[in-house]
Amino acid sequence: MTLPREQRLLLTVGLGTLAYAVLRYHIIKNVPWEHLPLYTTNKVFAVVGLVVWSASASPQIANVANVTALPDSGAPPCTC
Repeated sequence: MTLPREQRLLLTVGLGTLAYAVLRYHIIKNVPWEHLPLYTTNKVFAVVGLVVWSASASPQIANVANVTALPDSGAPPCTC
């Protein structure tokens, strides 16, 4: 099974961030391992969320990821 490019990117970023967070907080700073499920993975979700948000906000990155804009609804522009 081959994952699409976008999913491979998010999986790579997520696993890399998880490895870094475990190394930094649990091995170097001696945070108890009981904090791994919430404290450490919260940091992983924050970084992955930031990457997704940045990719969606940047037209260049969105173009590389083959993300298309929403189709035009045909409604006239708002004159508010």
